Amino acid sequence: MLIGEVAALTGISAGRIRHYERIGLIRLQHRDSGYRTFSDADLLLLLRIDLLRSLGLGLDSIRAALDELGDVLEQHRAVLLAERDRLDRLLTAVDAAIDGGGVESLALNHRSSTGLVGRAARPMDAEAQATFARVFAGTRVPVPAIFGQMVIPEPVVRLTEDIAGAEGVDELIDRLAALVREILAGRAVAAHWVDQQLRDPLPEPVASIVRRGAALADSPVLRHGIPAWAAAISPEAGHFVDEVGRLGARRDAVVLGVIVVPRRPGHAPFR
Repeated sequence: MLIGEVAALTGISAGRIRHYERIGLIRLQHRDSGYRTFSDADLLLLLRIDLLRSLGLGLDSIRAALDELGDVLEQHRAVLLAERDRLDRLLTAVDAAIDGGGVESLALNHRSSTGLVGRAARPMDAEAQATFARVFAGTRVPVPAIFGQMVIPEPVVRLTEDIAGAEGVDELIDRLAALVREILAGRAVAAHWVDQQLRDPLPEPVASIVRRGAALADSPVLRHGIPAWAAAISPEAGHFVDEVGRLGARRDAVVLGVIVVPRRPGHAPFR
C-alpha cells in the first residue's frame, strides 16, 4: 500500500504518518522511486498508535506502550468506565437541578461533559479532545463551573481540530501545559512568553494553521471569553492574557488566546 491508501484506511493524515516515521514510531520500506510502501503489519501498527493517541497518550508514552497491547486495552476499558460514570453524574446533576439545586449545581456537575473552557458548538473529534485535555492534565484550575457553558463556535472548533492533527502539535501542548503551571503559580510574565514564542517559533505546520485562523482573534470567545476565563483564575492571569494580546499586536504577531506565532514564516517581529 502507498501512503494515500493507508491515510484513507486509518484516517491518519499523510503528514502525521511521515512524522511518525521521522521520530521512529514506525519503520517503512521505500521503493527505488522513494515512495513509502506499507505492509499489513504497518497498517495495524498505525491503528494501534491511533488508538493510543485517542486515549490521550503522548508520543513518548506511545513508544513505550507499543508492545503492551493488553495494558492498553485495560486503559481503554478504564476510559469507557470513566465515560459511563460521567454520564451517571450528569443525570444526577439534572435530577438535582429539577429538585431545586439550581443552575450552579447543574453547571458544577455538567462541566466534565462540556470541557473546562467551554462547550463546543458541535462534538469535537476524539483526537482534538484528547490532545488539548493534556494541557490541563494533573492541574486544578480554579474557575467557576459555569464557564463550562461558554460556547466555542464552529470555526474555533474546526481550527482546534486542525491544530490537533498537525505535525508538531506536541510542542504546542507542552508549552501550553507549562504555561498553565506558571500562571497557577503566579510566575507567568507576558513579555517573556511573547518573546519566547517569537524567538523560538512553534513548528511551522502548527504555526501555519494558527495564521490561517488569524481572523478568529476577533471572535467573542477569544476576544472576551478567554480573558474573562483567565481573570476568574486571578487578576494576574487576566492581566497576563490581555498583555499577551497587546504585546503580540505591537510586534506584528498573530495571537489566538495565548498562542503566539510570527505573522510570516521566518519573520522576526520588531521588539
